[in-house]
Amino acid sequence: MQYSDEQIESLRRKLKSFGRDVYARKDVAYQHFAVEGRTLIEGEHKERCAERIGWIESSDLRGKTVLDIGCNLGLFAMKAAGHQAKFATGIDIQPNVIRAGNCIREFLGLENCRLQVSDLTREEGRDAVESADIVFAFAIYDHLTGRHKQTPPSELEGRYVEVTEWLARCTREMLIVEFHNNQQKWADFFRSLLIEHGFAIVSERITKIDRPVFFCRRTLQAYDELLIDGETYHKLRCWNKRKRKLYLIEKNGQRFLCKRYSTFDLEQNCRPEQEARLLREFRDCPEVLQPLCFDDCRIVLPYFDGKPLEVIDEQPVNAAGPLLPALRLKIVASVTSVLARYLERQAEIFARFQEVIPAIYREEVKSGKRMLIDLSPSNILVSTTGEVRFVDFEPTKPALTRSITRHLENLIAEALGKQSNGGKLARLWKT
Repeated sequence: MQYSDEQIESLRRKLKSFGRDVYARKDVAYQHFAVEGRTLIEGEHKERCAERIGWIESSDLRGKTVLDIGCNLGLFAMKAAGHQAKFATGIDIQPNVIRAGNCIREFLGLENCRLQVSDLTREEGRDAVESADIVFAFAIYDHLTGRHKQTPPSELEGRYVEVTEWLARCTREMLIVEFHNNQQKWADFFRSLLIEHGFAIVSERITKIDRPVFFCRRTLQAYDELLIDGETYHKLRCWNKRKRKLYLIEKNGQRFLCKRYSTFDLEQNCRPEQEARLLREFRDCPEVLQPLCFDDCRIVLPYFDGKPLEVIDEQPVNAAGPLLPALRLKIVASVTSVLARYLERQAEIFARFQEVIPAIYREEVKSGKRMLIDLSPSNILVSTTGEVRFVDFEPTKPALTRSITRHLENLIAEALGKQSNGGKLARLWKT
């Protein structure tokens, strides 16, 4: 269809009426629109838009549904709709920009395209998004995680995981994901995150402004599945504990706990394999949960339906609450049993793990000032029937000997009805 100069000029005036919402910087828009070789909107990122359009036009969109996340004026959703896509949807948080985009869409007569407003920084906004065959995610990660583009992504890794899980849920076949300027230095982080969540990297590119771009295909791994050491588990729920993600997972009707180590952990040489080895040193302690399997960044443990004595971060459970004297003494006995097992073979355990202990801590671990087990209250789980279990053992923890001793003393004192010594740790154990 050919458009007259009068039609083009009329639409230009209409778009100008949206003001700074569209023309955000010096009368220049973010996206560059041209119709039949005539500029409709002068865009700040003309070359970038042309590059992305090239990706779209080189893709086979015939009969496919397309989702453009953070679509701005909807340029790429419209290009997909005009390039044989069955239907294309663009989503953006800016209402007036979407209104302007819909003016263009209606002008072009694209009935197989829609542009809609949604706040994808909110969980309910992401939950409402329908999946599509092909998804465009151009420079959206930093906007959805609240991260400045030059801050290492590992500092908000939990949010990056959440966005990637959501993209896996939205994408049925293909994903084109582009990151921000000068982020090629973090390409390994982005790549491993996508692969972990069921994407196969078909090809990679680097833009002129050092943006990594991944062209991904969905594997047979479903969005709600975790593939760990060759086994497939279904995710039931997840939560955060400090920098880590914890998952309640299921396989063949049985429940398990999966702990995902962060990049920070891995950079500090704290790995699932080490924790699995250390837990197995306590296989003769029934209170210590034994690992079932692990891979490069995750470990799977039996699920124990208990509450920790102290809740930290986003664990979706309450603390165990008031403890009866008998249960306090039982916790003391359990902690003492594990501690005795450690002290009994301290030299042997140190010898096996010394290569992964930071050099500055080795002498302290060897002498007993530091331990390779973490018996802090958030790692002690108590069930409603009074069973006690320990989880989250790992090397290179800060000194815990004195604090564990205080925990034991306070528990005993309160169980026997005596006055405790006070202080933060003492108050932690009071009813």
